[in-house]
Amino acid sequence: TRLCELTKKAGLPDGVFNLIHGLGQEAGEAIVTHEGVKAITFTGSTAVGRRIGSLCGSTLKKVSLEMGGKNAIIVDQDADLDEAVKGVLYSTFGFAGQKCSACSRVIILKDVFEKFQDRLLEATKSIRVLASQDPNAYFGPVVDEEAYLRIMATIEKGKTQARLLFQGEVPTNGYFVPPTVFTQVPAESSLAQEEIFGPVLCLISADDM
Repeated sequence: TRLCELTKKAGLPDGVFNLIHGLGQEAGEAIVTHEGVKAITFTGSTAVGRRIGSLCGSTLKKVSLEMGGKNAIIVDQDADLDEAVKGVLYSTFGFAGQKCSACSRVIILKDVFEKFQDRLLEATKSIRVLASQDPNAYFGPVVDEEAYLRIMATIEKGKTQARLLFQGEVPTNGYFVPPTVFTQVPAESSLAQEEIFGPVLCLISADDM
């Protein structure tokens, strides 16, 4: 709504930029299938992205889909561990993990697993979760209550599947999810397989490439 106010204030004519409120499965489908819509750009879940793709498959609409996933970073014996830790930390916890490209699992060769884990643990301890406007914040709250409850439930379930290596401290007055790291995560577990879209990381050991 604020963005609409700013575009109007900037002088954009009425009707050029429009905001439509509604549930995705109702408003979204109506917009996607409307003959007046010629191009669609979507960021969100794989399931919804596939649905949009199937609805537009027989039309001439231009469709750009950025869908979620379970992105992995692989750390092998030749890796610069300091650089690997830095990259994993930002990819996992930047924006509270709320981006489609976020790293949510690290697959580490067993020869360097303990070294990498120790360095990552110390680096993760330095993360500060604060209000987004605070310049000292590494990341702020997640987007809403639904996301908060879903991610926290995933963390609790994860404690039954793997070992909790680290969980940070967060403010209590908001939808703040603590930076959370699980280790020795079974590759077939839901923790390792399902998208979380939050500041939760899985460490998976591998014998070889």
